[in-house]
Amino acid sequence: MAAFIVLVVMFLTIPVCYLIKWYQDYKAWKFHKNRSRPLNPWSDW
Repeated sequence: MAAFIVLVVMFLTIPVCYLIKWYQDYKAWKFHKNRSRPLNPWSDW
């Protein structure tokens, strides 16, 4: 049972980390005046 809980926590943590990184990247992109680079944080993960 404990192993199952650990697996669930892991699978929930990974997308949350992706979302946090994407959101920070999005904020940085949105508030920067020079939007030269495309908004694609997945490419430079």
